[in-house]
Amino acid sequence: MILWGDHGFKLGEYREWGKHTNFELDARVPLLLSYPGMKQPGKKTNGIVELVDVYPSLCELAGIPVPNGLEGTSFVPLLKNPEKSWKPAAFSQHTREFYKRDLYPNRDVMGYSIRTDRYRFTRWQRGPASKPEEVIATELYDYQKGSQER
Repeated sequence: MILWGDHGFKLGEYREWGKHTNFELDARVPLLLSYPGMKQPGKKTNGIVELVDVYPSLCELAGIPVPNGLEGTSFVPLLKNPEKSWKPAAFSQHTREFYKRDLYPNRDVMGYSIRTDRYRFTRWQRGPASKPEEVIATELYDYQKGSQER
């Protein structure tokens, strides 16, 4: 049995509603997995897992060969040992639309984030309609210092 969501959701936090940023509330998703013979059912892990890791993990659990060329990595070793050292980071990206679009055409940007166990770094760049290499803003949050992304 596996249960996961495709995105997080804000319910008024940051004065916003929905899933339209690279904040933790939007990028973090629930992931629950159980399989027959699981050695430590109900055990939580702090290991970083991405949704691209779900398919190779299910292949391994089902005894199906994992296809070559996948971006994800099976997290079955983490299921067997939740304390195991695991991935150093997870990656996400999301577009963001500036307000007053009629006054500022071509102002859409893409945010690229990297999340480690301690930090989230996001770089915002202009979208493909203009200059993709132009960095608009950067953000760095330290979760051990309780930054709460503010």
